[in-house]
Amino acid sequence: MVAALIIRDRLVRALGLIPTELAERLSVIASEADERFRSFTVDDSGLRITRIANLEDPETPVPDDWWWHRVPVDGPVAIDLSHYDAAGNYVGPAGQIRTEP
Repeated sequence: MVAALIIRDRLVRALGLIPTELAERLSVIASEADERFRSFTVDDSGLRITRIANLEDPETPVPDDWWWHRVPVDGPVAIDLSHYDAAGNYVGPAGQIRTEP
């Protein structure tokens, strides 16, 4: 998921570097993809994805762009993110007692 979010960041930058007419056409396509992404994600603080995205420095927040603050409703990524509390702290799988830091 993090790779997809980074690609979305790069798309924004690329749209600013290409001719306006082409950027406008591609923005329409990007908007359609954005709507699809919104359809299977929900708002999130961004703290959980921060822990995953910034493995080298988990204290560095993710970008402010809206796509960094949405998480899937279900599926493997949702399950992985469920191992983190709202503050972004790893708590382990649901129902499992965590015995080590």
